[in-house]
Amino acid sequence: MLVHLLRSHSDICSQDEVFSYEEMITPSSEKLQSLLDFMGVSRQELTTTTKKLCNNDLRRAIANFDELRIHFAVSPYSKFFEDA
Repeated sequence: MLVHLLRSHSDICSQDEVFSYEEMITPSSEKLQSLLDFMGVSRQELTTTTKKLCNNDLRRAIANFDELRIHFAVSPYSKFFEDA
């Protein structure tokens, strides 16, 4: 899951900032600290009680993984099958 934030500055154009799930739950993430700056909150260590419950091994989590990998091989979604 990605979180998109519109970041506006008076002297430069608006741009989108993209945060991964891991960046949002890692307390020392520089991107997370920049989000605090953007919101006007003082930099601080943040904590979470969130625990990742899913299996990182997509081959074990998706029954027809190889079929999907082949199907999406020539699409923009092929990148989701590269590290598995």
